[in-house]
Amino acid sequence: MRPTTRSLFVASLLVLPAAGLAHDDEDEDDVRQRPTTQPLPPPPGSAAATYQAECGSCHLAFPPRLLPEGSWRAMLQALDQHFGVNAEVDAATRQQLEGYLRANAGRPRPGPTRLRITEQSWWVHEHDEVSTATFARPAVLRASNCAACHLDADQGTFRERWVKIPR
Repeated sequence: MRPTTRSLFVASLLVLPAAGLAHDDEDEDDVRQRPTTQPLPPPPGSAAATYQAECGSCHLAFPPRLLPEGSWRAMLQALDQHFGVNAEVDAATRQQLEGYLRANAGRPRPGPTRLRITEQSWWVHEHDEVSTATFARPAVLRASNCAACHLDADQGTFRERWVKIPR
């Protein structure tokens, strides 16, 4: 009896893993590279460009959707004490940032207003399998350094496919 195309296909699925040719996440981690597509920069003078310039000059300009509006509002009210740094901006810039962050903020969440993304319940849930020691590695340094592990962090997508935890 002659094998059908379907039976050959099924047989190949059984043989490929044994030959080491199947998809293997551990091996892929060693060769995974940063995504090559880059988002278009925001138009000059836009609120998004102001946000990128002001906030992105010191750290990743986190996508506004990662915090609810109340968190952004509280953060903007205390820019002189922004996580131990004076990040004050002039009134016009602050107003532009506030409008941009309000329009693009994440949905409100129950509980207290938290300023740190790493204290948001969704963030804690997504990172519960990552040890404190991993966040302390020299290539990571802190939990808020998203770009250390998320190769697409600057694009604001944070897909698991593009996670590579530094050794």
